Amino acid sequence: MVPDELEQAAQLTDAEAVRRVFDAHNAVWTAIFATVFALFDAGLLIYAFASGQAPKLSSWIAALQMIVAAAAAAMAMELANAKPGKRMRAPTRLVSRHLTDWIFAYFLVQYAVFAYIGGPKGTEVWGTLFPWLLLGLRLSFARRLAFLVTLYATALVFLYARNVRFGAKDLGGLAITYAIALAIGAMNSRRVRRKTIQESSERRESAREQLRMRDELRYARELQLSMLPDEPPSLSWADIAAISIPATEVGGDYFDYIDVDGSLAVICGDVAGHGLASGITLSALRGGIILLSQSLTNPSAVLERLHDVVAKSSRKRTLVTLTAALFDPHRRRATIASAGHPPVIVRRSNGTVETIELFGPPLGARRVERIGQREVSFSRGDVFLLHSDGIYEATNEAGEQYGLDRLARVVESSDGSAAEVRDAVLRSVEQFRGNAAQQDDVTVVVVKIY
Repeated sequence: MVPDELEQAAQLTDAEAVRRVFDAHNAVWTAIFATVFALFDAGLLIYAFASGQAPKLSSWIAALQMIVAAAAAAMAMELANAKPGKRMRAPTRLVSRHLTDWIFAYFLVQYAVFAYIGGPKGTEVWGTLFPWLLLGLRLSFARRLAFLVTLYATALVFLYARNVRFGAKDLGGLAITYAIALAIGAMNSRRVRRKTIQESSERRESAREQLRMRDELRYARELQLSMLPDEPPSLSWADIAAISIPATEVGGDYFDYIDVDGSLAVICGDVAGHGLASGITLSALRGGIILLSQSLTNPSAVLERLHDVVAKSSRKRTLVTLTAALFDPHRRRATIASAGHPPVIVRRSNGTVETIELFGPPLGARRVERIGQREVSFSRGDVFLLHSDGIYEATNEAGEQYGLDRLARVVESSDGSAAEVRDAVLRSVEQFRGNAAQQDDVTVVVVKIY
């Protein structure tokens, strides 16, 4: 269910659920019989004209009744096919507010017309037949009783108006017919009512649980987004742009910027999988990075200490890939350490591209090894791209992967600001993926040296 439908289902009372089910069924039932009545009236009208009785009042009543029945059929069908949020015509909206009462009045008038046109015999036949025609309606016991009592009284009035005198036996037989119709109709409606209440209760509880989970995921997402920097630092020696796009409500990717005694540490990480569990691990990881931030002058040592943070943050073994790059503007050198994270792509000012890949286990792996690091120099115009595997592992509808080579070519051909390089990468991945769904979180961090 969509959010609006979830909220409506969570707030829907049993009484309202029963009313909606009854109304939907009654609209279909009324549409069927109104159509039959319209055809019957049309037949009466054709017969009247064919037999030369057209000027009679009953013939014109049949004509008017045919129009009313056709309109009732059209309106009932519109109600039966109404979808949530779909706008109905004004008359139909008016009828829908008190549908049962309108149906009550329609069938009563329809019976009166048939009784008038049919004469004494027609009054008797329709008075006996109508209670059974109404069995298909879903009504509360009180409404059904009121409906049938009114119909019974109307039948008696017409019979006496036609000078038809019923004895006690005849009246009793007619009353028994109505009583049986009342009992059968009440039992059918009660069965449907009980089933509807049970389904409504289950649907309401399910909707409330989904709303609770949605609210928790929304909170977790807000918490995750709060861990990401609002904007890049303003530096005289570097231009920085980054973005993280989760594949689900709560992503497992992370990036950050940390000032380390005038140098800038750029972090890019990826918790295995995505979702709430990844978000929890991510929160613990970020806490560890903040506590160890002043030790980032030696990125590999920090990553080795973060291994214990990840290993102990969950009973279930979780793996985290992470790259930490310390940019020193004074020495014009970058120290890069990686724990199983995708390689850093560097575009030099002369247009050449190199890939810095440091092989090592991800954080949380059973086998703990020393995490290596590498120093590289940088100069004005150099571009460093840190990213998660959601970039190069993106697949299109044919199942092909985007790949590191394609990513490197995009970086090589992009010679604008850090934001322009970032946007070029995202645009390229999106065009490659086409209509295929995003399967993994996507994170891009671009550092361009001035």
